[in-house]
Amino acid sequence: MPNPICHVEIPVSDLNVAKEFYEKVFGWNVHITQDMTYAMGETGHATTVGFRLDVSTPDDTTIVPFIEVEDMDGILDKIRENGGSLSKGPEEIKGTGTRAEFKDPFDNIVGLWKVKRE
Repeated sequence: MPNPICHVEIPVSDLNVAKEFYEKVFGWNVHITQDMTYAMGETGHATTVGFRLDVSTPDDTTIVPFIEVEDMDGILDKIRENGGSLSKGPEEIKGTGTRAEFKDPFDNIVGLWKVKRE
């Protein structure tokens, strides 16, 4: 399947509360990052869930699905050519990959994720 949804980001104001809730309710294994600004939830499937701390702007209060891509620049070009716009990034995430966010023609925010391949 080309370009699957690989990650969903949920905005939260307290990572510890999110960790406890999602572990107890769904049985996910949630790890809070060392810098205490993000948490990753393992769902038992290919899709992961991220918990984003510091909800400060209206765009940050939306659950964001991430689509896995191989060619970030090529996809960004296609987004622009077809009525979308870049809203964040691209930004390299240390040792793991590159992320970006775009708005589709309806102003929905969607993320892009390119896995770092060695």
